[in-house]
Amino acid sequence: MKKNLLKICLMTMLAGAGVATARAEVFTVDGINYTLLEDGSGVEVAKGSYKGDMTIPAVVKNGAITYKVVGVGEYAFQDAEVTSVKLPNTVRIIKKAAFNGSDIVTLDMGTGIEEIQDNALSVARDLENLSELPAGCVKLGAVFGMNDKLKAINVEDGNPMYKSIDGVLYTASGKTALAYPVGRGTEYDIPEGVDSIAIDFMNTNQAMARVTFPSTLKYVGRSAFVYCTSMVTNDLPEGLEYIGSSAFSNCRKMAANVPASVKSIGMSAFNNGWAIKSVKIGNKLETWGNQAFYQNKVLESIEIEPYPENVKKIPDFSFQNSGPIKEIVIPEGYTEIGGYAFSNCSSAKYIDIASTVETIDVAAFSNINADKIVVRAAVPPTYTNQSYYLFGNKNLDTVPVYVPDESIEAYKSAWMWKFFKNYLPLSGLAGIDDVADGDAVAVSTRYFNLQGIEVPAPGYADGKAYIVKTTYDNGKVETKKYVNR
Repeated sequence: MKKNLLKICLMTMLAGAGVATARAEVFTVDGINYTLLEDGSGVEVAKGSYKGDMTIPAVVKNGAITYKVVGVGEYAFQDAEVTSVKLPNTVRIIKKAAFNGSDIVTLDMGTGIEEIQDNALSVARDLENLSELPAGCVKLGAVFGMNDKLKAINVEDGNPMYKSIDGVLYTASGKTALAYPVGRGTEYDIPEGVDSIAIDFMNTNQAMARVTFPSTLKYVGRSAFVYCTSMVTNDLPEGLEYIGSSAFSNCRKMAANVPASVKSIGMSAFNNGWAIKSVKIGNKLETWGNQAFYQNKVLESIEIEPYPENVKKIPDFSFQNSGPIKEIVIPEGYTEIGGYAFSNCSSAKYIDIASTVETIDVAAFSNINADKIVVRAAVPPTYTNQSYYLFGNKNLDTVPVYVPDESIEAYKSAWMWKFFKNYLPLSGLAGIDDVADGDAVAVSTRYFNLQGIEVPAPGYADGKAYIVKTTYDNGKVETKKYVNR
């Protein structure tokens, strides 16, 4: 028993010694906190309540040992009231969020910096004077953001990874735009030849009024223009292939359309886009994230190309709470409509669901009281929820629901579909007025959408359904419905 007690006491003492050793690794000299690096190679500036102007020494002595200052640690100056910092040439790294939210106005990084980590200078709104990125700085995270007064990001000649073009940070090749200093100006033309815009390029630049994109652009990274609330821009260029998550989220004055060349649209890419009036989704998409067009307040039309090659689902929340859309047409080739995909698009009065749709997720069309519904699937699409009505419930008894003639009874007995009472045969959707003689010559042809509104003749095989009214030279008129393939 005594041996066990002695063993416990020794373990406790050793543990205490370990704590003491750990605490000894942090020390303060002349009001600056330092942390000893584990490999013993030097020290880094540690977090402290710093104020005013500071010069960090190249070496610092703790007891009898002299250490080289080689880094600025994580959160070292975060939220500090420091106004200027001069780093020694011995500092090799500025770590994550080192100056995040600080009052710094002037930062002299020295000449030894090799790496600056994510958010190192984020939300340093008063930062105005920043020394050049040294030639040896070859690794940058998403360093900048919300530096409202910073007018230029300059790079020392000879840097193999980065360069500055008119104060804007680019890769050395000039093909990727990395960071735009907020204070530089409110209009910017991205140069021709640039093919990529990096993540957070203009994150939360609320003063930016106009950006022009180059014809060479292929890639827009995550949050590249998020909360650029004043930005008015030209349409995104044909040839663009990738739009990252939240890339244009909350760009409330941006009225750009999505080019047919786009292969990937990230989650929330255009959500809260209050100026977007139309959206066209190409059939070459490889990925389509949730909430991509959520809450677009003035969205008037959605055109989704049929027969998608990869994406078969209209994603969850895709167009939820989006403005004065009058009709929703799910084209052939899509098999699933995601949860809340069109929820609260309350202006939509016509809904047309392709024959290929098999599943409709919870509340996909909630709070929509359509005047006409067309469902082309021979087998009633499965509805995945028993708590929400498939559509708004104001006119379930009266709204005409057109389904394949042979499937009316199946719809009447299927879950959720059985709540509709006014089923009509799909064959009656477009009647035939008269049939012309075989020798008759057409003198005029008019095209109508399925709501009976006249539209221009389609210029290509768009896969849409039309009502076509043809008048012949013998006075007869033929009206028929066809799918333009």
